[in-house]
Amino acid sequence: MAGSGGLVHDMVKTTNNNRSLLKKASGTYGSFDHASYALPKNSKTPAFKEASPEILADIQEKMNLQNAETARKKRIIIIAATTAAIICMAIMLLVKF
Repeated sequence: MAGSGGLVHDMVKTTNNNRSLLKKASGTYGSFDHASYALPKNSKTPAFKEASPEILADIQEKMNLQNAETARKKRIIIIAATTAAIICMAIMLLVKF
């Protein structure tokens, strides 16, 4: 383990040399696309309208209906899977004995 320090040093040195080959004279990477990652200069923060209590109540009602429907579907799936497992176990026990 003592001899691996030189290998790690060589790896770090090679990595730094490779990075310096990619950099321009200005010190920035030439292959980096700054336009893709920069924030647009003309962007504005979004402005949202105030939601009225009626709209919020309607949204909450729709969410409650969706949650109830999802819960009902999950219950049906669990009951069907449990019933199928019980039937399979009964068949296996009857066939075995």
